Amino acid sequence: MKTVGLITEYNPFHKGHEYHIKEAKRQTGADLAVIVMSGNYVQRGMPAFLDKYSRTEIALKHGADLVIELPLIFAVGSAEIFAQGAVSILDRIGVTDFLCFGTEETEMEKLLKTAQILASEPEKFQDTLKENLKKGLSFPAARARALCIFAGSDKDFTEDIINQPNNILAVEYLKTLIRRNSNIIPLCIPRIHSGYHDSSFEHRFFSASALRSLENPDILLSALKEIDSVYTKQFHISCPVQTEDFDTILGQRLLSACASGLIIFSDISNDIENAIRKNLFYYTGFHDFAMLLKNKSLTYTRICRCLLHIMLNIRADIVRNALIQDLPGYIRILGFTKKGSELLSHIRSDIIPLIRTAGYQKVLTNPVDREIFEINLHADELYRMTVMTKFKQNLPNEFNKKLLVL
Repeated sequence: MKTVGLITEYNPFHKGHEYHIKEAKRQTGADLAVIVMSGNYVQRGMPAFLDKYSRTEIALKHGADLVIELPLIFAVGSAEIFAQGAVSILDRIGVTDFLCFGTEETEMEKLLKTAQILASEPEKFQDTLKENLKKGLSFPAARARALCIFAGSDKDFTEDIINQPNNILAVEYLKTLIRRNSNIIPLCIPRIHSGYHDSSFEHRFFSASALRSLENPDILLSALKEIDSVYTKQFHISCPVQTEDFDTILGQRLLSACASGLIIFSDISNDIENAIRKNLFYYTGFHDFAMLLKNKSLTYTRICRCLLHIMLNIRADIVRNALIQDLPGYIRILGFTKKGSELLSHIRSDIIPLIRTAGYQKVLTNPVDREIFEINLHADELYRMTVMTKFKQNLPNEFNKKLLVL
């Protein structure tokens, strides 16, 4: 029995994602697809368009066999942290033969060569990176420039390899596999039709960004209906969820946090703290405040992640300790198919135990793991209450929600 692993957000799930699952199985000859998926908040520093259980159900109906939640502190981290958490799970469960990911780049060798440089970080590369950062470039731009300079005349290295969103994550997945000395075999599947940020609706493979950009609810629902009936069932019950739904919560949290200090939160530098304090008087909402703070050296996505870390109380020390200890030290199943249940008995639960919400304190003996899980629980409850307030619907909490089995 062969298994292919996919690292996803499905924010929201669309036809391109269905193609990716089926193509991953076809190209690897895998019988099963195990998915590591972000929960109710995603790597762009945003609340998810649709809750994690509904996205799990859609994924299971369209080719996924087992869905595992990527814990919050990794799901909303930088590309490097996101990849380390997700690849670590796939590697340690002991059933993953392949890791398949979407890319803009078509040649795996170029991605691997880039990942090898970043995994080893030669001194010349580090020096060039520091020089670029001193010039005021954002970290992604500085790193891309350093790669090109380090590679010299090697035509395989272009800034596009590390500047495209899917390529960035692909390189981080490969880098983590290299550092872990993993036996998982990587495979890339180039995106078809829509790019990551493409807002076009000229073909059926439109992007998640295009879906999220639709403001007219009738047009949005019409587009979602073509993908799955779950969207129809959940529309105006638990979706769409947007950053503006958290405007007041974030504003209150910023006021409170600024009183004690922001530097304790993950990804917050002195410059970012100073910028937040300087502009807090002009806060009108999540998106507008992120745009106000955005500048040449700080990308919009980086700022959104910082704001989310403050709002959800994700501290720098807990993230640092998680990475040092190679956590998460547990996996939480969101759902599986009858066929996917075969995987559960093969997962190395002696290495990475499966947990349920009820009774998690008995299983999570590592205090860092327990705090990671409790931060996740608190953030999920905040998401649930925000959704209930918006749509005036009563939704089950994490202790009442049943495991999804199709």
